[in-house]
Amino acid sequence: MPQGHESRKLIDTVPASGYHDRMDPLIARIRDFIGLHGLFTEGDRLLLSLSAGKDSMFLLHVISVLRNEMGIEAGIFHLNHRMRGKDSDRDEEFVRAMGERHGMDVHVCSHDFRIERTAGISFEEDARNVRYRLLHRIAGDNGYNIIATAHSRDDQIETVLMRIMTGTGIHGLQGIPPRRGNIVRPILAVSAGEIYDYLKARGLEWREDASN
Repeated sequence: MPQGHESRKLIDTVPASGYHDRMDPLIARIRDFIGLHGLFTEGDRLLLSLSAGKDSMFLLHVISVLRNEMGIEAGIFHLNHRMRGKDSDRDEEFVRAMGERHGMDVHVCSHDFRIERTAGISFEEDARNVRYRLLHRIAGDNGYNIIATAHSRDDQIETVLMRIMTGTGIHGLQGIPPRRGNIVRPILAVSAGEIYDYLKARGLEWREDASN
């Protein structure tokens, strides 16, 4: 079995103008979710927070499909956390290549969590704190007014369960909001299974973390 991340060697195609006339029902559902929650509107500039995984590549595809119709611009942020050495670098190379393919600027930051760790918290929490700090900095420096993350319905369910288990009470049932400030989650209503089926059916590319 291959070690580390494995890149799915498939071809990602960006739909041509006019695709909304025959839009896939899943993409249409996301477009409606965006409108229902006012996640972004014409003229907004989105900074997409992307890893190299399935959910991130699905978000990238969705925004690529919708950006002309919705009159938005988008760029990409990626954090190379150095935790898996060369594999982390391959993730960065992959995201850069996907940005070029989709005609988006890519902003990469590097933070070596093998060396620079915040004491007293988990790697996941530390990485989240660093990522959001850098996201806000890159967004501010480059004129992005909206930050979009690739949280899916499964992340929502997991968050609610964890909050209940850790005793947050009824407040924990709120889960992850579609929007908080300038941070939005456009694919929050879509499940991991739907995302996998969509990517697989259309031959879209992602990288998998074999350590998960």
